[in-house]
Amino acid sequence: MAKSGRTWSLTMQRSAIHTLCYLIITCGILAGLPSLVSAQVGIRGLIQDANGNAIPGARVTAESTQTSATRNAISDSSGSYALVGLEIGQWHLIIDADGFRQAQGYAGVTGFRESTTVDVTLELNILDPPPPTVGILAGVRSSDLLSTLNDADQMVARGDYNGALEQYRSILDQTPNLTSIYLHIGYAFLAKQEPDNAIAAYQKALEADPTNPEILAAISTVRGRPSLPLRGLPNP
Repeated sequence: MAKSGRTWSLTMQRSAIHTLCYLIITCGILAGLPSLVSAQVGIRGLIQDANGNAIPGARVTAESTQTSATRNAISDSSGSYALVGLEIGQWHLIIDADGFRQAQGYAGVTGFRESTTVDVTLELNILDPPPPTVGILAGVRSSDLLSTLNDADQMVARGDYNGALEQYRSILDQTPNLTSIYLHIGYAFLAKQEPDNAIAAYQKALEADPTNPEILAAISTVRGRPSLPLRGLPNP
């Protein structure tokens, strides 16, 4: 009987140990559940323009209204974005995209299994529209182009002809079909007292537009009256 009692006692001890281990493991899983949940849930959606076209490359920032946590995402080619690993609570969303007005709003993350869906429609910024996708200015922001052109024109006015020529050529590197820039290059060479280079630049412009009266007049002026005072800068 003593031996049977010891066996029963040992069995009870083992059972107690198994139960304790089960409770420890279970509590550990439950304690880690919020972090597992936050790693899965978040905010997802599409970013489009007013015509329903996807806006790739849009920058999405989420700021927690309860903590200092911040998350970022970039929309893909289909306009989709995903902010994952968000804590449950309220988030302030800020959406930016080149050529569009900034959008802001609030979204709550409440579910334990499903992400919150927030689709965003951005309005075109008429003062700084996105780069065109076709034409001679495809892929180039007009504001950047005008800024570079104005900088170059100011360099000519200050007598920094080499700097201006470098800027003009950088424009041609981006938009090789914008041949009106050769008029500016020709003017810079003329101001630099290099008429042969000026004519060469004007002829480049003439190749693209053989009947352009402004180009023809510029060539005629350089060839016929090289000492003629310089006029204002041509329009691009």
